Amino acid sequence: MPETSPLPIEQSEVLDLLTSVVNKSLVVFDETSGRYRLLETVRHYAGDLLTETGKEDAATRRTRHRDHFLALTEKAYEKRFTDEAPSLMDLVKREHDNCRAALDFCAASPDAQAHFYQNDPQAARRLFDESGQIARALGEKRLLAIALSNLGMLERQELRYDHSQASLDESLTLMRELNDRDGMSLVLGNMGTLARLQNNVIRARLLLEETVILSRETGNLYVLEEALVVLAQVAMQQGDYATACTQFREALVLCAASHNDMNLIEALEPMAELAVCLERTGHGVRLFAAGVAMRERIGVPIAPDERTEYVYREQLLRAALDAETFAAEWAMGAALTKEESLAQALALTLEDPA
Repeated sequence: MPETSPLPIEQSEVLDLLTSVVNKSLVVFDETSGRYRLLETVRHYAGDLLTETGKEDAATRRTRHRDHFLALTEKAYEKRFTDEAPSLMDLVKREHDNCRAALDFCAASPDAQAHFYQNDPQAARRLFDESGQIARALGEKRLLAIALSNLGMLERQELRYDHSQASLDESLTLMRELNDRDGMSLVLGNMGTLARLQNNVIRARLLLEETVILSRETGNLYVLEEALVVLAQVAMQQGDYATACTQFREALVLCAASHNDMNLIEALEPMAELAVCLERTGHGVRLFAAGVAMRERIGVPIAPDERTEYVYREQLLRAALDAETFAAEWAMGAALTKEESLAQALALTLEDPA
């Protein structure tokens, strides 16, 4: 691995260093813009080298780059109705590639998504907000839609349902304008989940059914799996256990093919509740314990918007069995491998196998 060289460069050294890389044909002067730029092949190599120096170092440098151009676009936006606007907007246009690189870093959101799934909502919110601000300043509708979709999902997990709905509504409007059917399916799925959590099962079902249609068309298995799991829970709430079994089963088959552990966990936990409804509580305890064990293995915490149902399901299972039987079934479920957990879930059908 190449060694890092984090030593600061003095201003007086810049000209000599620039002359050196120009003489080596690593940097060329662009007469149109009046600026120096890296050759494309060199730029890609430098980016790869930066990543190889270590994730923390690369993230620090890219964060500094992002913060610099965020400040520029924020200033241009704030002064858009002043005499400074023409020169600032001209500068933003000249820095379009840099702004776009900063936007990709934020809106593609590797850091934000990491904070999101590592239960650090404040850090995730800051990065999602920043990506949205840059996207608005640049007029990048698709990346703004992505940032808003991420923000809406975060706000839902924070139980800020009104804010979540507003973010998702704006994101969906942009996705429809762009005719981005993959993006539409993702946002509609999040809206369906939000509607179910608000006990609006009719709205949830309509949104999720549209999500299923779109995700089948686009081939987005991740969105399809999620939508089927939430649709199955809607069916459970409506007492339609046959439909719930069918939808859970399809989601499980897709999870097995895609190796999506998170969606498998999201299916196992509500299926435990379905097992109680079908009077197969022991089976339900094993499924629930398997889901809990998988969460612990891959380090996925219970989100605030999931906690109420999580606690309810565990209490439901405990109340249906004596303590000794519950403990024995739980131990069996917790010891299951992922493949065994999947097989147990697929074995839960409307008909009692006994």
